[in-house]
Amino acid sequence: MLAALGCLTAVLGATSCAVSPILNVPGGDEMCASVLTDQAEPYWFGVPVSNPGQRAIALQAVRLGEQDHMVLNDSYAVPPVQQSDGTTLGVGGMRDPAKENPDLWAGRQPVDGYMLAPGTDVFLTLALSRDAAETGRVRSQVITYRVDGELSDRQATSRLRIILTEDCQTLNEDA
Repeated sequence: MLAALGCLTAVLGATSCAVSPILNVPGGDEMCASVLTDQAEPYWFGVPVSNPGQRAIALQAVRLGEQDHMVLNDSYAVPPVQQSDGTTLGVGGMRDPAKENPDLWAGRQPVDGYMLAPGTDVFLTLALSRDAAETGRVRSQVITYRVDGELSDRQATSRLRIILTEDCQTLNEDA
């Protein structure tokens, strides 16, 4: 009862008591991949998310939010890999992750049920392809998750803009 009362007091006093978003997601940025007509899709993009909180987070799903002419074919949670030189390797944009970085890709796991410990990061890696259009765009990704000890799900919206087109350079010049 005292814990609940303390939480109520904190909420009324304009401080947080598990009401603010816990999962950190991109608030902007853009990635564009130039994909020629004869090249196979999907193309894989990593959306970095982190848990700065004190409790574990169970990821449940990721889906496309606002999008035009883009299809989500598959998704995985891919933890970053610590390199021998001390740098950290994560997922940006890749055509064939298994071939381009097998060590990183070997760590992939299903998004549903992935546990994100406090203070850790993961890349939600999305396999995207265009429908029949020349250019496909995703303006947001919606991530559903649950914080350890809570009874209801939460959602976070990443604002990472992802573009698949034949010529990123021309697209940027036209903007």
